[in-house]
Parts: sequence; structure tokens; C-alpha cells
Amino acid sequence: MGKRALVSGGAGFIGSHLCDCLVEQGWAVRVLDNFSTGSRDNLGGSVEALEGDITDPAACATACVGVDTVFHLAARVTIRQSVETFQEDAQTNLMGTLNLLRAAGEKGVRRPTRLDQFKGRLRRFARGKTCRREPFPQAHEPLRNQQACSRTSTSA
Repeated sequence: MGKRALVSGGAGFIGSHLCDCLVEQGWAVRVLDNFSTGSRDNLGGSVEALEGDITDPAACATACVGVDTVFHLAARVTIRQSVETFQEDAQTNLMGTLNLLRAAGEKGVRRPTRLDQFKGRLRRFARGKTCRREPFPQAHEPLRNQQACSRTSTSA
């Protein structure tokens, strides 16, 4: 069986480029998006599109069925909007992320994946270069969360 990925927020600019790259590498790709800023026109024909929101636990659970890894890009990112409607912003960005992580765990997704590991690959792909030479990691590869944690320090 091939590799299956879920890309939350996959209909946006960055997410759709990630989907293209994954499809090029032979992944079966599913997108969960509410299409508030992204567009179905950004998605290739082989991408399965689910209309739903990460703030809905049922939508997250449905989207996570049968996938090996999750690339989580769905977010409210407009600064002005985050100031004016901070509660809605937090609901999407914080609780939505928790909903997706919970659903991934409950549906047996082996490992959610951080996008920041792949920024350089996506930049090259967006400029028209192929991703074939730089494959995405297998679902069992570690995330190295300790690196992100070590960059932040707390002081009393």
C-alpha cells in the first residue's frame, strides 16, 4: 500500500504546493480545508478534497482515517484579524490544532509532521524545480521536537 498524507489547509498557496510535491513523489493526498482563503482550483485532480474545519472534531476524525502522516497547515494567519477577533483566532489555531492531533492519535496516524522541516524543498518546488531528489521523510522518522524545545528558554 502506498503512502497516504493528510494536508490540513491544503487548498491554500503553500498547502497546494505541498500537495503537488507529495503527489509527484507518489503519495495519495487528502486535503481538509474550509476554503475560507484557499481554493479548490489550487488542488490537482488526484487530490481528495474534504470540505471541513479543524474546529470540528468530527471533520478531523473523518479526515484522519487511513492516513500515514498529517501535514498541518490550517490556521488563521491574518494579523489584523487575530487582534480584532482573537477568540475566534485562538479557537482555530489552538483548539483546531488540538482537535487534529487528537483525531490523528485516535485514528492511528503514526506521526504528525511539522512543515518547517520542508521549507527549502517547497521553495525550490514553487520555483518550478522538482522534489524528486529530496523525498519527504517516512512516517516513522522522528520529528526531533527536542530541537524546537531547545531553542526556547524560560527564565524566572
